[in-house]
Amino acid sequence: MIRTADRFARLDQWVREGHSLILTIESFPLVPAFGEGGYQFINEKMFAGLSFNRTTGEAVDYCGPPATKQVLGPWAELLEYKTTLEASDLQPLFEVHRAKFGPRQLVGGFRMHGAGHVILVPWLKIASIGNEKYIDALIAFADTLKGEKPPLPEWATQLWTKGEESARNTITQLQAQIADLDNQIAGQTQLLIEASELKQLIAGTGDGFKDMVAAALKELGIKVVDGPPGRADLLAFDGKTLAAVEAKGVEGGANETHVGQVVKWLGELRAAVVDPRTEDGADRDLALYAKCILALGIDLKATQPDCIGMLIVGTYRKLPLQDRTELSFPHNVTATISRLRLRALTGLQLLCLLLEGRENEAAKDKAVNSIFAGPGVLEEDPQWQRYLVPHNKLNVQT
Repeated sequence: MIRTADRFARLDQWVREGHSLILTIESFPLVPAFGEGGYQFINEKMFAGLSFNRTTGEAVDYCGPPATKQVLGPWAELLEYKTTLEASDLQPLFEVHRAKFGPRQLVGGFRMHGAGHVILVPWLKIASIGNEKYIDALIAFADTLKGEKPPLPEWATQLWTKGEESARNTITQLQAQIADLDNQIAGQTQLLIEASELKQLIAGTGDGFKDMVAAALKELGIKVVDGPPGRADLLAFDGKTLAAVEAKGVEGGANETHVGQVVKWLGELRAAVVDPRTEDGADRDLALYAKCILALGIDLKATQPDCIGMLIVGTYRKLPLQDRTELSFPHNVTATISRLRLRALTGLQLLCLLLEGRENEAAKDKAVNSIFAGPGVLEEDPQWQRYLVPHNKLNVQT
């Protein structure tokens, strides 16, 4: 009976004579064949220096010679791997798909052995589908290798012609330029993300609208914290006046229900200012308000700020700005807000005040005064066309 080692010795000689050995790796490299159970074929000379790392997956990309991409490339999506491969002389054939830049992990490759080649590849996910065609493709690939030149030794790759040196230096410079451009693109992309968030003020609702209101007020220089759960959306402090804020994005205009919520939050805020206890026995809601006020840096034992109710509403949020012809605050709502000495403005007005402040730092103080002045509805025309440009009016320079 011929031993497994003897069989591999004959196979080794056969490959050295100029033939190609195609090895499909279905499992970690053990060959339970010829009655010897678990023969370690990686000890053979044709696999010297080759290491296997146990891992599994199905996302495979072709990374072999461009000339054979049409032959083997289409098979990549049908393969699965159960090990990755490493060797200093292993030429790439298949690799683990990389979602981001990172080290290459080969799951298929080939190397010269004498005058022949050893080709290692993963097997099909569904073995019964396309077996013969896959083998035919591998054989066709092996046939193309017969005309390939053996790889140069390492020392030869360290000798550069003047043209090669110039090309390598140029590539390095271009790669640096690409990295710089990538950084610039990333910076501009972040600006796009931030600009998109700003539009919550004119088209958002729920927490998206509320959070952007808070961010805008903070950027203008106003201290802001979230209100107690289920109570006022926000508490805002300009250094003199404390506001209970109802921030709401709606499909129509403001109504008296919104005003009623502001009145309720204002009453609770004023009660918390008068009774700022947070210990056991204190009113639960008022104690939560007191903690929020403390988070604003206000010491109620030392001072009691004036309190106002404020409604910031994103009206007609589903309509384009040019189509918003109805009043954001109908006459009856405006009258109620003035009578109750509340303050009110739209998300669009807040957006324009913010963008004006970004263009002119001195305008931020004026914006804060406008927001907290009152009572009544902020009457300033936002003139949004100064800050928002319809995309079809952009002048693209080439």
